Amino acid sequence: MMLTIASLLALQTAPLVVEVLGVPPPPALAAADIIAAGRATFTARCQMCHGLDGNADTPVGRALKPPPQRFTDPLWQGRVTDSEIKKAIVEGGAAVKRSPAMPAFKDLAPATSLEPLVAFVRSLRATVAVVNVVAGDQVITATGALRPDGGARIVVPGVTGSVTVLGIVDEKSLPFCSVDVSEAAGANITCAPSK
Repeated sequence: MMLTIASLLALQTAPLVVEVLGVPPPPALAAADIIAAGRATFTARCQMCHGLDGNADTPVGRALKPPPQRFTDPLWQGRVTDSEIKKAIVEGGAAVKRSPAMPAFKDLAPATSLEPLVAFVRSLRATVAVVNVVAGDQVITATGALRPDGGARIVVPGVTGSVTVLGIVDEKSLPFCSVDVSEAAGANITCAPSK
């Protein structure tokens, strides 16, 4: 195959494509009325630290060390079980080896109180994968919709030369994957979980 000037230019302007693989899929969402009931409990008990959107970016949440769990984190959502969420709510953060600042809400122990709250927490999960790409002296953030199989195809336009794909970070801010690629214009990169 002969490369022409036009084909070389097309290669240079083709976007970087990152295939994210292995984001654990969370359980299916509950019915809307159950989620709505959980929102009421969450608003009264949890939003001060975790935020109504689940990003834990409230003044109280930012002041806590360690910070509260971000419920939007797709990796955390895929890894944690409903039983672990219930245990954290009823027995507090220390019971699940998380922050001891998370109080125990023993009065929510009946299943009728917990099920809607867990359903609402599950509804806060992110539906996109985020990758950060370091190209030269700039960091480019790009997103792609998460598929049910735990993958995403993320197109990063305008990237040339050597890049590092920082990938998604997990709930402990550890890299989900990291890939060094030279001359990445037009490249396809697979970003799978780090071992």
